[in-house]
Amino acid sequence: MKNACVLLLLVFAFTACQKKQYFKESPEIDLVKKGAENYLKADWAALSALYADTAKVVINSWTETKTVSEFIEWEKQGVANYASYKIEDDAIYEMVITDDGEHWVHTWLGHTATLKNGKTVSGLVNIATRVENGKVVFQAFAADNLATFLAMQDSTAAK
Repeated sequence: MKNACVLLLLVFAFTACQKKQYFKESPEIDLVKKGAENYLKADWAALSALYADTAKVVINSWTETKTVSEFIEWEKQGVANYASYKIEDDAIYEMVITDDGEHWVHTWLGHTATLKNGKTVSGLVNIATRVENGKVVFQAFAADNLATFLAMQDSTAAK
């Protein structure tokens, strides 16, 4: 029994001294949320300012990287198809610090848009954002855009 108590105390002491590596609140999460706000306001200059000059962005492809300016243009082209758009209120933001000390914010959110043709589409978006020195240095977007693509097609083209 004495050995079990000592072992339990050692396990508790070891885990209590572990460095915290998972966060629900952090400056990096605040940065990513600020980016979402800028996207919703279509404030492209403010959004661009959150990225390092050398930042890379990948969208639904691990091999095709975009520069920040290319990414901003991609966003502008996307919202040009919308009459309105929003991020659902229950978005999830969390930050982890990897064993290598990298700070990654993982975001899961619902995105809903009403297209200019009146059709409404929604889908899930997952974003992984690496932050260094208060700037985004890498970002990976994963989203299923099929519903938007199909909703934008002329209904007579399918016949």
